Amino acid sequence: MNTEILQRQFEKIGAELQINRLAEFRLSPTRYNRNPQDLRPEFDLNVVEGKRKDTFFLNIRPDMWNKLDFQVPHLDVPDRHLLLVSRQPAAPRVRKEKFLCGHDERHWFVAGLKDARVVTTREAKEFLKPESARFAQLASGVSAKNWHKRHNAGFVRQGEWFFIPRPDFQPDKKFLGFRNEPISRGAGSKSHIVEELVRSGGTTVYAHRYKNIILSEAEYFEKLGKDPGFKRHEYTARNMNPRVFVRGTVRHPDHYTITLRGWHEVIMNNEPASKFVAFLD
Repeated sequence: MNTEILQRQFEKIGAELQINRLAEFRLSPTRYNRNPQDLRPEFDLNVVEGKRKDTFFLNIRPDMWNKLDFQVPHLDVPDRHLLLVSRQPAAPRVRKEKFLCGHDERHWFVAGLKDARVVTTREAKEFLKPESARFAQLASGVSAKNWHKRHNAGFVRQGEWFFIPRPDFQPDKKFLGFRNEPISRGAGSKSHIVEELVRSGGTTVYAHRYKNIILSEAEYFEKLGKDPGFKRHEYTARNMNPRVFVRGTVRHPDHYTITLRGWHEVIMNNEPASKFVAFLD
């Protein structure tokens, strides 16, 4: 694997990439699933925040060092984005994983695309956009050149969250209201704090306060009744996949604060779960 070529591609968009061959490779057993047999992916790609700058880290399992091939089929220097593809040619069927790496507001990021049929960074960004955001930009007549702006007539975006204007929405009694409420994708990510939020529907789950563990109601009460070592105080009841509407300010330490005039529906991006991306934001 030619590490220098790969690092130069990242340098073109102003980023630093460190490539490491690790003697030992571990992930948290609660990161992606609860099966310890699935905790050794071939490599790990993440962004680590430093005091002065962020750095991309590509950590490769020792036995995969000469079996993996990484390429950058497309990069957008002005926009500071590139498309990274990993290939394992020696596998029975050539395995590909794709990633969008780039800069958003204040920090670098990496988004997993799995094997999405994208060949440019623009297509990758459109792939990550939720269907409701794509429909809203078309319905609002947003020109193609403005599709990937963080704020256009179809939506407002902050990080992985899209806020779709719903001017006709008026909450009724079935909606639960909250102020200064966190919204989070989980996996240890920093929450976005919204000034005013209402939600309806969804499923009650119990989330661990310090680890990425989510239990269904049935799992929670089963542990509560049968496991003497179960620490109920470490879990808090949360609502998963409700319909959510917000208005007012939305704050996050890694993004500029936005202000939503009127009600907007909250939709997360389409990033598929990837065992190769470790979110350390």
